[in-house]
Amino acid sequence: MYNVKPWKNEPSQIVMGLHPPIITEEIFHLANDVLEGRKRNMKFHDDKSDLYPLKGFLRCPVHNTSLTAYACQSHNKKLHHYYFCGKNRCKQRHRIKDVHDSIEEILSTISFSAQTVNLYKKLLERIFEKEDLNRRDEIHRVKKDIEKAEARRSNLQDLILDGTISPQDYQDMKGKVDKDLVLFKSKLSGLMDQPSPYKTYISKTVPMLENLTGYYQQAAGQTKRKILGCIFSEKLVFEKGRVATTHFTEPIQVLFKISKVLQGSKNKKEVENNLLSTLAPLTAKSCNLWKELINV
Repeated sequence: MYNVKPWKNEPSQIVMGLHPPIITEEIFHLANDVLEGRKRNMKFHDDKSDLYPLKGFLRCPVHNTSLTAYACQSHNKKLHHYYFCGKNRCKQRHRIKDVHDSIEEILSTISFSAQTVNLYKKLLERIFEKEDLNRRDEIHRVKKDIEKAEARRSNLQDLILDGTISPQDYQDMKGKVDKDLVLFKSKLSGLMDQPSPYKTYISKTVPMLENLTGYYQQAAGQTKRKILGCIFSEKLVFEKGRVATTHFTEPIQVLFKISKVLQGSKNKKEVENNLLSTLAPLTAKSCNLWKELINV
């Protein structure tokens, strides 16, 4: 968009340009704040996720575009931070505190009991065990290679004792077999000691679901963004002082279902068996979202 100066009887006005934008709408608004004396020392490339963790997660209900964020200075020199729609004359502008408080209120509703979390861990362990098949298959192949190499070395001993091969040939062939054995055993040791990211996820990330709000409040901005991305499947709309729409990802839906079934059943063991058989496929489809939290 650009400002058209008044001409003849036409007043000045801001119009949308036909060419591709050179700068983002956020930079446009920030630059105007600087030009009008409301903001100084612009730092466009700084990571502002600690201040605006919800940037990119909110949607304007009028224009269906993502809300951006910035700070403006009032006449008393106080900074005010907002999430806002960059479209011309759009009135979608919300104080970051109001939005953040509303998000934390939602997170408080999706903290789960220890029993629900433990059952969810059992589901994930079953799924991750299947996904770890490649490493286990490789371990099996290397063990077979070690068995074959040890059998060849034993055969060489029989050949030298029977006088079938010369001592020099024995040393040469034994040297090659011993080298293969060292490499195979080293490879096996690496595979056996290789830490499973799935186990790390289950032991480190899943327990936070018992106190998701507290974990979220203490997390840095980038971690908050990872958590939000694993919880909400669509962008959020903020209206009338609160987040109006919430669409949860499949892992969260699974947890809600587990929690609901556990609360309404007396036979917990039977419930666990049924859930493990019926919810495993759904959890398998969506667990990749949660794996992003392994490095949190």
